[in-house]
Amino acid sequence: MTEICLTRNATSLLRDVEHAYAVGEKVAGLKPVFSQGAIDPFRVFRSHRVIANDIVEGEDVVWEQLDLLLGALSALHIGGLQAEGAEIWRDPEGQFVWELLCHPAVIAYYERHYPFAPPLLLRAAGDRRLPDTYRSQWQAELEQEGFDAAYRQVLHLNARFISNDVIGYFIELLDGFYVFDTHIDEFRRVLEQPARLGGWLTRPDRWQLLEGMASFYEFALDLDQYLAALEFPMLRGHVWLHFAYWFGNGGARMEEVALWLQNAVAHAAEDESIDGAELGEALARLRAPQRYPLVLIEQTAEVLGPWLESSRGGEQLSAGSRSL
Repeated sequence: MTEICLTRNATSLLRDVEHAYAVGEKVAGLKPVFSQGAIDPFRVFRSHRVIANDIVEGEDVVWEQLDLLLGALSALHIGGLQAEGAEIWRDPEGQFVWELLCHPAVIAYYERHYPFAPPLLLRAAGDRRLPDTYRSQWQAELEQEGFDAAYRQVLHLNARFISNDVIGYFIELLDGFYVFDTHIDEFRRVLEQPARLGGWLTRPDRWQLLEGMASFYEFALDLDQYLAALEFPMLRGHVWLHFAYWFGNGGARMEEVALWLQNAVAHAAEDESIDGAELGEALARLRAPQRYPLVLIEQTAEVLGPWLESSRGGEQLSAGSRSL
């Protein structure tokens, strides 16, 4: 396994996480592409207009590795990477990751095309632009008893989210891909017209999308419960930012998808293990930036400006403050 050791001077837990997420291997896969010269920003995000058999091939695999690398860096940041210093980016082994975070095409990817906040915090750490109040409170949380146990719960939640195949199929559908020859618009119509369900299910494997939807809802309930009980405000904000894209904070299209998910809970509630009212309330809380991440966002609003704008988080915060 390739190692780059971003966490050489961090905790043993973070070093284990870096190893588990195979950060070095992802970097090794991306290096040859980014060493070729200019990169068209529109090549960095995968096309949502290609109808395929759910297989990402060739160079597109590289961009999937970028998704995974950014997610791994976010998971490491949740555990404390970059809470204090920026020295890792000066190390030759971390230099490429820093260059990747600052690459114009990659910035366009996570600031505009797929709004994702954690890379902005990581970049600000490298530039020493993190506000002192944020850094001091975050460092204080890292040193509190119980933080590691709370972080391990995050890792379990995240592992469940990224390793569950049926959730994976469903979030690809939410993200606009064709999965089992089905687009999200068709899936929505099928749910709204149950008479079509039997015919739709005659195509192989489509039942997994229904199962994935139920699993996604169950995950949402558990994530909401975890965040509500968490006693670390900075950690709570970081965890929320890590998953926020899928709950409506990935731009206008994902906001529309999240509203649909919230309105479609009745279909999942047919499963007696899920309380429809409880699920609807949980999804509403997970959509709202003025809920779980508010303390963190207030302290880092300038750093998170591009995300607040492209994800519409800023508009939601303003609307929330007016309603108080």
